[in-house]
Amino acid sequence: GLRAAAPYGDWRRVSSAAVFDVARYRFELGVAHLDALVEDALSGASRFEDPAALVDDSVELLEASLRRAPADAQTWAALALAAALRRDGELMEIALRRSWELAPYNAAISGLRLTTLVFVQPESLDVGAAEALRRDVRVMRARQPRNLDALLATSPELRMFLEVSEMTN
Repeated sequence: GLRAAAPYGDWRRVSSAAVFDVARYRFELGVAHLDALVEDALSGASRFEDPAALVDDSVELLEASLRRAPADAQTWAALALAAALRRDGELMEIALRRSWELAPYNAAISGLRLTTLVFVQPESLDVGAAEALRRDVRVMRARQPRNLDALLATSPELRMFLEVSEMTN
């Protein structure tokens, strides 16, 4: 069937408009899973018996969304986050690069991509990805400075990477 359960087992986690758009429906459910997982990861307290299964569900939902809407940069960014949580570096890099190609200057998507990098070592990125990351930071600094500050406060590694990369450029 088309309908899928949200992370807490309920059916009310999507917008009413998404019910009529399969790609959007799967995206919103995948992101609901991610929101729950990120909240748990940042709080240090898990409410889920099997978080890995929830990550897998999120990846599956987001990939299903992309089969219907392959040019959705936001879904690619969400898939990168799911892949980072699953520790699938190859999928994360593919998804990040696709998102950067499709929407290099979108503040909301930049925030999602930067959230992905809270869960990986930013210094492992190659030069092209590091430059795209710095561009995301510039976009966030110009359009959503409070969100950027909150994000950098949650990730000392990301903040240090950005400070070092700004000094070397």
